[in-house]
Amino acid sequence: MPLFRQAFAAGNCRYVGIASPKFSTHTAVMKNITVLLMVLLTALLSLNAHTDDAEFASIDNHQQLVSQTQHWVARERNLDPSQIDVRSTDRRLRIPHCREPFEFAFAFQSSQKTIKAQCPDTGWQVFLGITVHVQSEVLRYRHDLNAGHILSPDDVSLDIIDNPAAGTIVDVADLRDTSLLVPVKSGDLVSRRQLAVMLEVFELKRDIPAGEIISRADISVIRQRESSLTDSQSFSLQLLDSGVAASNLNKGRILSRYDIKERHRALVIQKGLARGQVITPENAVIADYYGKLPTDALSDYDSVEQMHTIRNLRAGAVLRLSDLTPSNVINKGDDVQLSISNGALEVTLTMTALNNARLEQRVILMNPESGEKIQAVATGPGRAQGL
Repeated sequence: MPLFRQAFAAGNCRYVGIASPKFSTHTAVMKNITVLLMVLLTALLSLNAHTDDAEFASIDNHQQLVSQTQHWVARERNLDPSQIDVRSTDRRLRIPHCREPFEFAFAFQSSQKTIKAQCPDTGWQVFLGITVHVQSEVLRYRHDLNAGHILSPDDVSLDIIDNPAAGTIVDVADLRDTSLLVPVKSGDLVSRRQLAVMLEVFELKRDIPAGEIISRADISVIRQRESSLTDSQSFSLQLLDSGVAASNLNKGRILSRYDIKERHRALVIQKGLARGQVITPENAVIADYYGKLPTDALSDYDSVEQMHTIRNLRAGAVLRLSDLTPSNVINKGDDVQLSISNGALEVTLTMTALNNARLEQRVILMNPESGEKIQAVATGPGRAQGL
């Protein structure tokens, strides 16, 4: 019988908690387990508190980075911070605490949509994407329209949206002389890629023979897409007021500037001229000339005074400056009236020219009586002024 049962049986003792060796060992193990559990629980509570602190610190750092980024971009772009969204800031990203303000720079100057943020304390850095929200006026179509429709201000209405796409029309004035390339729906944004520029062109109402004047009554003003026209088909209507048909032109033709010989006023040779002839009103007249005018064409008699031809010229040709050369106003051996001035006193002598001279060229004159020579400047036919 176990020892404690014998004691109770004899009535000699009370229960004093004496256990068998096996029961004592079990109790010790349970105590150890309890202590271990308490240690683990304490560690877990401490770790959880540390994690919570780190989480709160990470949130604060994240908010600090976003706020500083918004304010920096706002200063750089002259915007309000509320207009700037900062992207690429994953909450799982561990952002270290930075004692000094972050330093910022645009990662790519061409787009300014990516920001490089760097902590000056540690050198830690991150690249952040941003979106700038800028509201702008835009135009929307009031109703469905078919391709080819010529637009007017009544076809659109004004709206305000955030960040309109490139090419969006924002001004009604940009719709002037435009038509639709594609059909559009009511409410669609007006975009440049939908539009074609329209230009005024001139369509003949009747056949016009070569050389006949084309009047404004002979044409219809219509509009066509710029892309379907040549450069020569876009010209001022004033060209018609001073021209004639360059060739036979048929009804329905879209006129080109090459279809019109423009009228000019110019010196036109009346009859053929030989080399060395002087231009006079008898052999050249100021008249209408149709066609392309040479750049050095002459149009008045003042420009041909004291000039003569350097080549043979045909009748009907426009007289050009390159056709002429200044004539001599003094020829060698001519008698020349020489004027010599001395204050209010002026003396005129008859001298003999020793060389040819054009207007304002120097000439050497000789006194036929004394043989004395003097230099002078030719001032006109048979006239010179002493130097």
